[in-house]
Amino acid sequence: QTEDADLQARFTPIAAQLAPVCVNLHVKDFSIVRLPYLMGFTVSGRPLGQGMLPLARVLSTVATHRPTATAVIETWPPPETDPHATLAKEESWAIESIHVLRAALQESKTLPFPGTHPNAQP
Repeated sequence: QTEDADLQARFTPIAAQLAPVCVNLHVKDFSIVRLPYLMGFTVSGRPLGQGMLPLARVLSTVATHRPTATAVIETWPPPETDPHATLAKEESWAIESIHVLRAALQESKTLPFPGTHPNAQP
């Protein structure tokens, strides 16, 4: 929890500076893991909602400054050894991320991002 609070605290001033000029928000979740030998980090993509991105904070900050902004989900799955498995992972992450973003937008009830109607198709 402390790391999450620290990340959100560091994110806030950056978001406040960028949100007023946001036209299209590219939403991409990630994780940062310290390497075992303590000399570097691994940055990896995660399905939306499973990483370190403070999604609710991002959405509310952008909506406050740019209520007409649109949002696009980006996924960044690490590749599998088999190309078909990689494609299956990409599809799974995309579908999961759509549901997470849609739920976050509907939960906020203040965000006018397009495509949040309950009957919209993924």
